[in-house]
Amino acid sequence: MGDKTPLFKLPNAKGKIISIENLLNQGPVVISFNRGNWCPYNNLTLNTYHKIFPKIKNFGANLIAISPQIPYRPSDIESKNEFVFEVLYDAGNNVANLFTTIIKNGTEIINEAKKLGIYFYDFLDYNSKDIPVPAVFVIDKNGTIVFAKSENGNYRLRVQPQDILDALSYIAE
Repeated sequence: MGDKTPLFKLPNAKGKIISIENLLNQGPVVISFNRGNWCPYNNLTLNTYHKIFPKIKNFGANLIAISPQIPYRPSDIESKNEFVFEVLYDAGNNVANLFTTIIKNGTEIINEAKKLGIYFYDFLDYNSKDIPVPAVFVIDKNGTIVFAKSENGNYRLRVQPQDILDALSYIAE
């Protein structure tokens, strides 16, 4: 915390390039790094964040979710769940790597996931098995990271909505 955010641009599900600089010009930004919509914990978390989105907007902030999934998968997430925030595509976890830890899955993990019906290469088009540790960052309008949390890399534990709202409240004072 206290560091300046790396600047980046990523495509949304429709291919439109979203710039962190443009978002910061509008106000604070909440970034949620996610594994993908194949993960039930990811879906629960994004649905919960969707529910608090009006409160996030009341602070003048934007929320973006970032995932290494191929673009049509995030759009499936958006249409299925009717999200009002952007879901951005981070091929190869290039942006995620600037913020959070990347889990390097081995062949054994990929094979076990396949037995459960999860085919990583259906979700990731850059021939990688790597996924980001779920994490949330709150960045003030000046680009300073004021909140960062990942629940120690446990994918079942996610940043609570109240933590995000408290961080936004802190920078609003």
